[in-house]
Amino acid sequence: MLGKVYKLSSSHCDKVYIGSTYCKYTSVRLAHHRQYHRNKWKNYQGLFDNGDPLMEIIDEIPLAGRHENWKLRRLEEEHSLKYDNRINIRRLFIHQL
Repeated sequence: MLGKVYKLSSSHCDKVYIGSTYCKYTSVRLAHHRQYHRNKWKNYQGLFDNGDPLMEIIDEIPLAGRHENWKLRRLEEEHSLKYDNRINIRRLFIHQL
C-alpha cells in the first residue's frame, strides 16, 4: 500500500490544503473534498471558488497496511507545518514520549 501526501492549491486563491490518502486513485479523494465543499461541511477558504483546485502529490510512503496510518499522518503533519498559508486547522499527529 502506498500513502500519499498531497497539496490542494488554486491560482485564484492564496491558501493551500495539505492532506493525505492511501486511496489508489487520488481523484476519489478530490471528489470527497468537492462533496465537503458543496455540502458546506468544510470551509476551503476559496480553493473551490473557480472549480476544482490543483491536486499535486508532494510525498509518498510505503505502508504495510492501514494499521500504519500513523506514519502517513506524521508525514502529512511534517509537510503541513511548512506552509504558513495552509487552511488545515487541526494537528494530525501527536508525538508520543
